[in-house]
Amino acid sequence: MTVAGKVDRRWIRQTYASLKLEQIAGLGSASHERRPPQTSQERQLQSPWARVLSLDVDRISLDDDFFRIGGDSIGVMKLVGAARDQGLSLTVVEIFTDPRLEELAKLLIQKDEDTQVRICPFSLLGATVDSDSAVRKAASLCKIAPDEVEDIYGCTPLLQEGLIAMTARRLGDYVAQFVYKLPSDVDLPCFAEAWTRITIDAPILRTRIVDLEGAGLVQVVIQGQIP
Repeated sequence: MTVAGKVDRRWIRQTYASLKLEQIAGLGSASHERRPPQTSQERQLQSPWARVLSLDVDRISLDDDFFRIGGDSIGVMKLVGAARDQGLSLTVVEIFTDPRLEELAKLLIQKDEDTQVRICPFSLLGATVDSDSAVRKAASLCKIAPDEVEDIYGCTPLLQEGLIAMTARRLGDYVAQFVYKLPSDVDLPCFAEAWTRITIDAPILRTRIVDLEGAGLVQVVIQGQIP
């Protein structure tokens, strides 16, 4: 307070400007016991918080608010990226909505539960389509063996089906082929191996669209690598 009994804002600014982030982080929890993270999601969040805020991991507790311990809007964007590097999915909106570590960890738990639903191969064909018959027909259309068919599911009605229909009406529409000349110093075996791994990890690159009797336009995912 000033001699006139008013808040000395200049003193407050100067005092806080001289504090380190670790000291600021400790101010909010000085009046109660700090709760350390317990769940795996809570502990995983500590690391990106510490990296973005330049704090020791042990200084970050469950009750900490990202903005109250040194974070800002730029830091939020950095936090989203740092979390992504660790395989954690957070958005800017989610952090602004509730920037406490405990609440953000709860979001991660909910997302983990939501993504654990496994869709069995051929289950998206629908109950009216015999999957064994569909596999045989799709294999014949793709000129492959039936055991090479990994999955079959429908096309999106407006986008994929629409584009296929327009391409069928006028050949060449919505079809593109790009040729890229590799530099002479590229290791061709390594380059080919890299693309092989990509096609194995990305089913969309092993997917063909065929008109399957009884099911319409469907996507057929081929097992293994592209020949």
